[in-house]
Amino acid sequence: MTQNKQVQYDLQLIKNWQRQLHYTDDQVQAVIQVDDYSTFINGHAAVGEYDPAADRFRKVAFKKLMPNLDMRSAYLLNGIKFEIHDLALTPTKVQLITGVSTEEYDHFLAGESDRLVYENAFDRMGVYYYQQVGNRLGRY
Repeated sequence: MTQNKQVQYDLQLIKNWQRQLHYTDDQVQAVIQVDDYSTFINGHAAVGEYDPAADRFRKVAFKKLMPNLDMRSAYLLNGIKFEIHDLALTPTKVQLITGVSTEEYDHFLAGESDRLVYENAFDRMGVYYYQQVGNRLGRY
């Protein structure tokens, strides 16, 4: 396995989506469009192959996992979920930050809200996230 952190991140995304979608290796290879899947999945392909492959799989995964959302809203919701997980936020805290009501919360996370809800929530969550980790980010 490669020591390149970006390659490791891309591979982790691909493997997570493969598991979530119950895709076979052949299905993943067809989506990510790499010639030598074994070399690629073991982290030994050219570094430049990983971001484009992850991006191709991201588009398929988002359409399958969040079918009610346009691609931009799916990206926003994915980012929000990352921030929720990274900061270990409770539903109550997320509702306070984003302005999403208790009644709407489950639908919001399931990708069943309006596009503008995701735009607003992403902006608000992004500000909060940066306030929490901004100092940590500045060290890299």
